[in-house]
Amino acid sequence: MAEKMTFEKAWEKLEKVVNDLESGDVALETALKKYEEGIKLARYCQGHLTEAEKTIALLNRRADGNFEIKDFDTDDEPVAKKKTTARKKKEDDSDDEDFLL
Repeated sequence: MAEKMTFEKAWEKLEKVVNDLESGDVALETALKKYEEGIKLARYCQGHLTEAEKTIALLNRRADGNFEIKDFDTDDEPVAKKKTTARKKKEDDSDDEDFLL
């Protein structure tokens, strides 16, 4: 993907590739080429989204009622990881109970 394209143009092309593949009306060799193109487009789009996330600022309300701008990219552990860790700890705790019985 040597050409420089916008996120929107890449997304549009990716949607077309997906629609073409889902239709089932393409020969195997063509489908493989489209699949490869789709993977490249998906990675390109993901890269753009990742860069956009890094530049987003969150508007947070402080305890005093005023707002502050906080960088999106923080050192905090991601919420999904926190939930997974909490769930794992709970599972580990319940395993200990089984051994105590």
